[in-house]
Amino acid sequence: MPVILISTWQLNRSRVPHWVTVCAMDDQFVYLHDPEIDTDVGETVADKQYLPVDRRVFDRMSRYGKIQPLQAAVIVGPRR
Repeated sequence: MPVILISTWQLNRSRVPHWVTVCAMDDQFVYLHDPEIDTDVGETVADKQYLPVDRRVFDRMSRYGKIQPLQAAVIVGPRR
């Protein structure tokens, strides 16, 4: 299961590095699980599961920084 470093600019206009889990993909969307739940505004775990993100938007958000964009991913799975 890939854990990807993103820039949250596309989500909330904040230029903050943030880790999300890619749960699924199809022809149009990358589906994310976002562990950051803002209970102060009434968000629940269900609000942050399987968030559909257009593949073009995901491509932009999966790069952090302008001059030398950083991309990072961690693959989590069973030991082989």
